[in-house]
Amino acid sequence: MRVSPADLFRLRFARLDAERAALLARLAENRVRRWLLEVELEYGLLAQDAVLDMATGEISHPSLVKDEEVSLESDRDENTNP
Repeated sequence: MRVSPADLFRLRFARLDAERAALLARLAENRVRRWLLEVELEYGLLAQDAVLDMATGEISHPSLVKDEEVSLESDRDENTNP
């Protein structure tokens, strides 16, 4: 049993539609990355160790957070040792 030529055409056409949708999704992701790069340039974040949370708009500095965590851990160690 074989698939009819019309069904084979529709199957191939659907595959091309899926490929096109995947390419459009990649293009949209590229636009987001370009926009993020422009925002990082505008806010002077490119030279810093800063991260922009796109969900909240918050700018965080991971190196500062890590330093605070380290200092908290060293405080705990000092308090637990007699």
